[in-house]
Amino acid sequence: MLKKDFDNALKPIPYDPEQGKKLLADAGWTDTDNDNILDKMEDGQN
Repeated sequence: MLKKDFDNALKPIPYDPEQGKKLLADAGWTDTDNDNILDKMEDGQN
């Protein structure tokens, strides 16, 4: 037990970069200027 308020019943979230990329793409995040940083247009601005 790490701390008295730590919930040992919680299951760790698996590390899955590809799923993360898919979730971000589904939410509208893309690399519009090819700088390897995802950006999202909001109100016509990045």
